[in-house]
Amino acid sequence: LDGQQVAALIVKAASQFAPATTTDQAISILQREGIISTASYWKEYAAAGQTCNAASTTRLMQKLAERLRSGKQADKK
Repeated sequence: LDGQQVAALIVKAASQFAPATTTDQAISILQREGIISTASYWKEYAAAGQTCNAASTTRLMQKLAERLRSGKQADKK
């Protein structure tokens, strides 16, 4: 997958938790939220001219969805 598009997705995803304008900020936020465990991978490949592994990106989105669902359930209690 196109690294630049994945970077934009990461920034948008992180913005669900805290303001983020750069990929590095977003990766830090997602790491703090337990969604990203290996920041170095995303810092290297989620960038213009790079390619992200489709399976890794899919897992990132699954973890994001799980985290958002768990947060919404906590809000309902």
